Amino acid sequence: MKNQYFYLLFFTLTLVISCTKTPLEEPKETILKKPETVSIIGGNPVSTIAQRPFQVGISANQSIQSGGGAIGGGGAIISAEWIITAAHVVQHSYPGGITVYAGSATWGSGQVRAVDQIIIHNDYDNFMNFSKSDIALLHLSTPLNLDSTCSAIPYYNPIYNENYDEHPYNSYWNRDRPGLNAMVSGWGNTNSGSTFQLQSVGVTIVSSDHYNVKALWPKSDLVLYTNSNDSQTRGICDGDSGGPLTTFIYDYGEILIGIVNFGTSNCLNGASGYARVSKFADWIYNNTGIGVPIMYGDFNPLCDEITNLYISGIPTGASVSWSYSQNGVIGTLVASGSYATIYKLADGIGTISATVNHYGNTLNIKKNVRFGPGSRTITGMESIFMSEPLSAGVKTHPDDIYYRWYVNNQLVKEGSPIQGGYNYCTCYGDGDNRQIGQNFIRVEIATVCNSIETIESSFDMYTH
Repeated sequence: MKNQYFYLLFFTLTLVISCTKTPLEEPKETILKKPETVSIIGGNPVSTIAQRPFQVGISANQSIQSGGGAIGGGGAIISAEWIITAAHVVQHSYPGGITVYAGSATWGSGQVRAVDQIIIHNDYDNFMNFSKSDIALLHLSTPLNLDSTCSAIPYYNPIYNENYDEHPYNSYWNRDRPGLNAMVSGWGNTNSGSTFQLQSVGVTIVSSDHYNVKALWPKSDLVLYTNSNDSQTRGICDGDSGGPLTTFIYDYGEILIGIVNFGTSNCLNGASGYARVSKFADWIYNNTGIGVPIMYGDFNPLCDEITNLYISGIPTGASVSWSYSQNGVIGTLVASGSYATIYKLADGIGTISATVNHYGNTLNIKKNVRFGPGSRTITGMESIFMSEPLSAGVKTHPDDIYYRWYVNNQLVKEGSPIQGGYNYCTCYGDGDNRQIGQNFIRVEIATVCNSIETIESSFDMYTH
């Protein structure tokens, strides 16, 4: 599929606007003939919808005021009842005039659903404004029957990083950053014309400062841009509007990062633009109540003997399986559905894993759980000279309340820690009971759990 968004403008560029492919019951003149071949620019046919089970086709009848007729585009399933698409695909339509096709790689086939509500972003202007919130939500009058060929995709929602250190995306921050590979799909035009077979193509996310972007489009952080991922021309074309741009997170799964908005008029050269889903995550949630699977709980129970965990935002029909790996024997897991409890056996750090299985689409969430102070060591101890200062450190934990440092059993420093980073002991020769040869350093850490953690290390002293 070529570059998307192609409403013919008065200049040489176009929006990747929807093509006129419509259901068979539409007037004959609105139907594009199926091409002899289905190859797209740099892409491939999607042989089975199970490869992109969240992809839907959208046929939107236009109001009489806007000229009538129908246009076709794409969208993505975010729940059994909600579809996300581009605003310009449905801006001139009305709820009863939109038909959604799901669960098939062939245009116009599969589960057919009507729409009873259209929500267009309040900041959307029109398709001529390339940097305005070109995104919309469709509510289905009858929920989809979810299965391996028709299932929801989680949307990229990094906003939770602001409040939850253990959010599953933490280790994958900026999953829509330049340089990452992505996949886009749709029934839009190919190099041979229209196609009734779903197509997909790999692209690369590029910066708004990329020369192909700067040459064509205004800069906006609401827009995600892609370009060919090699020297070959790859991208979207007419009729792909509203379709999903996705990326795969290793050990997590496929996520939705963009909604097709616009491309160049010839579908051959230049960058394409998408509504950047991460910028609309709160809007999606506020209008649909559909969240992203996130694990909550106390991941550092400190003094407690158990910790309770749960996952919110699980799609309808999904199952959850839990597992717990540990460094040493530190806990046992009891889990059921979206809830799990770990019972402490010993202080230490383990990893809790939850796999959300949504009709074959798996989403993996992993988080570290620490009971008690966990393991830590004294750092910075090397062979040193009597005439030089002795310096050692130990990493602080949130439950630390007081430190005492000893050298050869003599107290050399004590006090409350500064949370974050390291607590250091820096002292000099005369007062710390050092001697030539092997010496010992010990730190005793009092915690809020009314326990004392003791860490010891040895070091050698030398003369010059």
